[in-house]
Amino acid sequence: MNSSANPPPTWDELLFGRYAAVAWTLCLGTAMHATAWYILATALPSTVADVGGAALVSWVVSIYLVASIVTGSASGLLKSRYGSRPVVVVAATVFLIGTVVAATATSMAMVVAGRALQGFGEGVIWAVTTILVKDLLPNEAVPPMYAILGVVWAAAAVIGPLASGILVEVWSWRGALWSLLPIAVVYIALVQFVVPPVAPSRAELRFPLLRLLLIAAGVVALSVGAAIADPMPSALALAIAVALIAGTLIADGGARTPLFPRDLMRRGAVAPTGIWVLTLMFCAEAGVSVYVALLAQQLFGASPVVAGYILAVVAFAWTSGALAVARARRSVVDILILAGPILLVAGLVGTAVAFAAHALILLIVALVVVGLAFGFAYTFVAQRVLAHARPEESDVTAGALPTLEATGAAFGAALAGLVGNLTGIAALGDPDALRSGAVWVMALGAAIATPAVLGAFVLVRRSAPVPAPVSG
Repeated sequence: MNSSANPPPTWDELLFGRYAAVAWTLCLGTAMHATAWYILATALPSTVADVGGAALVSWVVSIYLVASIVTGSASGLLKSRYGSRPVVVVAATVFLIGTVVAATATSMAMVVAGRALQGFGEGVIWAVTTILVKDLLPNEAVPPMYAILGVVWAAAAVIGPLASGILVEVWSWRGALWSLLPIAVVYIALVQFVVPPVAPSRAELRFPLLRLLLIAAGVVALSVGAAIADPMPSALALAIAVALIAGTLIADGGARTPLFPRDLMRRGAVAPTGIWVLTLMFCAEAGVSVYVALLAQQLFGASPVVAGYILAVVAFAWTSGALAVARARRSVVDILILAGPILLVAGLVGTAVAFAAHALILLIVALVVVGLAFGFAYTFVAQRVLAHARPEESDVTAGALPTLEATGAAFGAALAGLVGNLTGIAALGDPDALRSGAVWVMALGAAIATPAVLGAFVLVRRSAPVPAPVSG
């Protein structure tokens, strides 16, 4: 990938010009990831009604999370060893097989197994997509490309549940899952056409199986902690998760074949600082994703559909913000990076005030601010991370971004569930308890986002306003 001081490409150049094949391939990979999530979430009630196994429903989500984080952690290493094309093709094929297993399931256990295979594939696809953005496009194309990918996510948030609901209604839940197959097939064909072949590395690959197993154990502990209503066992599970994942990250820094940047746990390094800023932001926002739709129904009387669209305000604002600043001058990039976590703290405080004051309009405004926080900052923080990664760690750094973001979101969701159970959200019939719990959960999010503000200041102080060249 070349780096220059050229202006960002126009939208036409990205979508219909010289970068079109790359852009549409990246969009399709993102769409496959996002659509699979929303389709299964919408189809799950019908799945349970058909094959039973309600006790395993939580594992449909948890096993996907475990599988995707584990393979996402290994994606940079695999890409460096084998090249993007074979790694992504194999991952997409595993996703396709998982879809077939889930769509033909005769029991919930088979659905869980299919979802695990989907997660194994999607973890790689999502992480390698981040790597391909910097490999296949010039630096100046990164912000508008991320903005386009944000549009894909927002569209999936709106169209995914609707399309899945229609397919379930007129066909079946199996039909909704079968609809993912042509997307996967077209994606595999595009990858073969767009991603150049790379000769496999001759370096010996010592696959870090133990570290991956420890990460998997940590994510399982997270999932268990999030699912337990009793605060004490939940807190214990989260403590175990922190110990496992933090210990693995520390050990990884001295490993011969690291899964993550070696400086990830070192204070002040530019690329790791940016990664932690985004990880903290995703962790802070998780309480919104977990509780806003539920609280909108319980406190404001919104229907499930309306509550879903209230939550989708965050995605819409994120996309709108990203599009608005995608072609921003480099002179304002530092301001946008700083604005992200500051706006996130303000938006989360606003959601707490909105629930306390029972003010729906204020809640929507606060959610817009939360979305704008990500829209303004995400692309430029990610770009700064990629620009300042060590050359030999370019792939593992790019792969670490989505993997640690997902891990941060999982931690945030588990912490939000723990605090929510402790402070009254479990009392669905008591509006006062619900409001109190909502305030505590959103305040927790604001507290988690506060260190990200400091991290953003460190990032802009220690890194150049104009991204350094990135090799690809």
